[in-house]
Amino acid sequence: MPVRMETFRRLCAALGTSTGRQSLELADPSDSFRVSRAADRIWEKEPERTSPEDMERLSISTERWRQGWSGKQGGFNGFLDCELYGGILVSSVIELFERSTIRSFNGEELIFCLRGQVTLQVNSTETKLEEGDAVCLKAIEPHWCGPTHAVKPGEPPPMILSVRVEI
Repeated sequence: MPVRMETFRRLCAALGTSTGRQSLELADPSDSFRVSRAADRIWEKEPERTSPEDMERLSISTERWRQGWSGKQGGFNGFLDCELYGGILVSSVIELFERSTIRSFNGEELIFCLRGQVTLQVNSTETKLEEGDAVCLKAIEPHWCGPTHAVKPGEPPPMILSVRVEI
C-alpha cells in the first residue's frame, strides 16, 4: 500500500530518524524514473532532526536563510525525492552557512557547486569549488564541506548538489 511522503516524513521525525535513505522503500518497483519537483521539496536542518512543523516553515527560503544568517543553523538539506526502488543513489541539495560535520560512509559521493564558493576537505587536503565545479570522492575518507567565505545577512548561502552511492 503506497504511503504519502508527508506521512512518512512525520513518522520518521517522531521516531528521530532520517528520511533520506528510507525513502527508497516508498518508490514503486515498476517505476523506471522518478521526478523531484522543487516546489514539493521538504528541507531539513543539517545535521539535526527536524520537526514536521519546522519542515513546513523551512520550505520557504527566507526562513532558512534567516536562521542561517542569525547563526542558529549551519546548513539545510533538501532531499531530492527521486530515488528508484532498490536503487543505490541518494541525492540532496544542501545550503551551507557554516562548515558541515565531518562524515564518512561506504561508497562514493559527487559534490557539484550550484551557487557561491565552497571549501571541501577530504582527509587533510582542502580544495575550493566555485559555481559549476564538481568533485568525486571515496566517501569512506573523512570529509566536510563549508562556505569559503562567511555568509553575510542578505546574501544567499552557497549551495551544493550531493549525489551519493551508498554500498
